[in-house]
Amino acid sequence: GDPGAQGKLEEVFSGCDAVVSCLGNRQNKAIWCNLGAQKVVAAMRSQNVNRLVQLSSMGIGNDYLPMSAIKALWWCMLRTSNKQSYKDLVAMEATVLSSDVDFVIVRPMGIDPDEKPRGSWKILQRRGEGTLPITVAKQDVAQFMVTEALKPTLHRQCITIGKDTSTALPSSKKK
Repeated sequence: GDPGAQGKLEEVFSGCDAVVSCLGNRQNKAIWCNLGAQKVVAAMRSQNVNRLVQLSSMGIGNDYLPMSAIKALWWCMLRTSNKQSYKDLVAMEATVLSSDVDFVIVRPMGIDPDEKPRGSWKILQRRGEGTLPITVAKQDVAQFMVTEALKPTLHRQCITIGKDTSTALPSSKKK
């Protein structure tokens, strides 16, 4: 915890309408997500910013996915080898859920930076809405999050996002 971080966040958030937060844990340093979310929410309150689009992970909370071998494997990994990250993500979501900001928590399937973006996505908002492929393009998740920040359609809820297989990949014709 950088003692000056709160002031820096307040300065950055001044005049903003929304915040897109993609805090994450790397290399078993599982202390950043919840601590960061606490600082982000506090800075948003102090600057009267009311919209938060928060990145989380499938397997946290109720991700609305039906049970599958992949989900069971990920669920076990989160609770064993990635236990600290799991606890931190759960605490981060609790921080956001208990805040008074208008939020959407985005739980993506496996983000793949090499997957070709489709410019579309599929979201699950409740149990029984179907399943999602195991990976999703990093750019599609980013586009969804920015779109939700600029033109909110989901309010105070958690969603799981994945690849929209009903949309063909954009053609890559060379000119």
